Amino acid sequence: MRRMTEVPSIRAHGSKMMTLTSQDKTELYFSSLPGQGVIYNVIVRDPKWNTSAAYVPVHTYACSLSALVNNCYTFRRLSTKIFFTNLAFLGLFVCFLGHRFWKTGLFFNGFIFKAFFLFIIITKESALSYDATLGLTAAAGIIGALLLVGYWWRFGLVIPCMLIVGLVLGSLVSSAFFFTPVGDY
Repeated sequence: MRRMTEVPSIRAHGSKMMTLTSQDKTELYFSSLPGQGVIYNVIVRDPKWNTSAAYVPVHTYACSLSALVNNCYTFRRLSTKIFFTNLAFLGLFVCFLGHRFWKTGLFFNGFIFKAFFLFIIITKESALSYDATLGLTAAAGIIGALLLVGYWWRFGLVIPCMLIVGLVLGSLVSSAFFFTPVGDY
């Protein structure tokens, strides 16, 4: 915070996000990661007198202490670590051996597709605990994965199965793209 109180120090240690004129609406939105501290500051410049002044800096950790899902403690829970560690191992397996084990790749993509949408719906529409939400998400993901593999086994059509795989890849690429500074605009 000390480095973000004076104009020369802000310019040396900060990154410029936007320039506004006196006619612009001063409403800005930024995306940030939960638990990652960010300091926001405003520098006002007077072109007539060629002077600058810094406003009081504001900081955030992008997490709420009272929220059910997006709180500061979600990533530290044992259930979260177990769930995402298993997903990471399955993802690495599919990444390196996916074409040799086609049905495993379909299972993984069906799991991601169904679990992603149901996690959003369960979180928004119910007041369940985080562990119950994670358990229902895993169960729904397994059902979605079995449905996709069963569809492949019964009908053998490639196009609908690859549509699901393409949607998962598209969401991954768009998430990575919006994680870059482009997502701040």
